[in-house]
Amino acid sequence: MGEKGRVGEKGIGRLETGDWRLGASRAPISNLQSPNLLIAISFLLAAFLRFYQLDGTSLWNDEGNSWAMLARAYGEIAAAAAADIHPPGYYWLLKTWSLLFGDSAWAMRSLSATLGVLLVVLVLALGRQVARNRSGWGYFPVLAALLAALNPFQIYYSQEARMYMLLAVEAAGVFWALLWVMEIGDLRAGDWRLEIEGMGDLPTPAISNLRSPNLIIPYSLFIFFGAAGLWTHYSFPIVLAAAGLAYGVWGLGGVLRPAHPLAAERRPWQSLLTFAAANLLLLLLFVPWLPTAIDRVLNWPKGGETISLVEGVAL
Repeated sequence: MGEKGRVGEKGIGRLETGDWRLGASRAPISNLQSPNLLIAISFLLAAFLRFYQLDGTSLWNDEGNSWAMLARAYGEIAAAAAADIHPPGYYWLLKTWSLLFGDSAWAMRSLSATLGVLLVVLVLALGRQVARNRSGWGYFPVLAALLAALNPFQIYYSQEARMYMLLAVEAAGVFWALLWVMEIGDLRAGDWRLEIEGMGDLPTPAISNLRSPNLIIPYSLFIFFGAAGLWTHYSFPIVLAAAGLAYGVWGLGGVLRPAHPLAAERRPWQSLLTFAAANLLLLLLFVPWLPTAIDRVLNWPKGGETISLVEGVAL
């Protein structure tokens, strides 16, 4: 067998043993690896900007509400949140954090600052998912992480003892897990190319003979981030709706797209049902708070009475 055949045989061996990265067949590995130095700089910059002068100002009104929650037990926090405009998820997390680091302004805000750095990590992971199948996008993930590290809105809310950075992390986590699910779905459907030198001289393996990636981990992450988001903020269903729309468009494309010649078997409707089941499961995890959430959303407290322009000028 010639050199070309030997190279192809080695490639087949790597496929059969599952020694591959998700989606790596569409772009050279060198295009997928962002410079480690720039990534490290992005993380260090994110940490510095979020922790710098973290207690430079005193707690303001809403942060004072967060501080007041720390004096309550977990059950009391839930009871207080039932009369508030936010679910108890963030307050429970902040309570646990305060048991480890105290209840000073710096300690309380350090939770948001840490979540702000974690968000930059998730943005990098999302960037890698997006760039993985695109040649020449090697610097996209680190650029996305750098922009996230420098984002003034992220820096601002990373220095506030409120739930907004936790909400952002949960939203990013949902879409990171969703892209992971989609990527595995594309692999299982055979919507990829074998770009291994020398494949033409050897028989092509069927998809069913390859070691298929497992959906348990990405779906578990999707359920975790999704359920946590519902327990954090009443607006999080908008994030889940956006994720559902994205998955629906992708799934519909799988139904309409002709099968790849290498695909052993395709079940696009099964993928949609699995996604629906995952959403049902994360909703079940929110059921204990669902009646309270519905009541709070339908009976949102008023911020105050409106006055006329003349009355405002007079005041």
